[in-house]
Amino acid sequence: MKKQKVAILIYPEFSNYEISILAEIFKLFEKEIVVFSAEKNIVNSEEGFHFMPDKSLDEFNINEYSCLVLPGMWSFPKVLNDNRYINFLEKFRDNKDIIIASISSSPILLARAGVLNKKILYWLI
Repeated sequence: MKKQKVAILIYPEFSNYEISILAEIFKLFEKEIVVFSAEKNIVNSEEGFHFMPDKSLDEFNINEYSCLVLPGMWSFPKVLNDNRYINFLEKFRDNKDIIIASISSSPILLARAGVLNKKILYWLI
């Protein structure tokens, strides 16, 4: 059975505008979107909007999702130094069962977690 869920990881100061159109496309293709964060507490976007994640990172089950989306962020030191996010992303180092869509500045999180080791990274500007 095809996985129909898409996971979106949000963190402090994430770029909401970078995932809004993508979320609309997922909905057009009838994908269920589940928003994750380190905790199930309100997360503020860089635009000043407040988001309540559906689930915490501890509740993530990779077998339920076809894709993980990481939005970019203007200021990333806080997230880059938060081991909850880095430890979570380390689980994807050698995993080929899920697509990771990393937007804008978010590949720095994947690099920090070692996910990009021995990988080719494509940038489209």
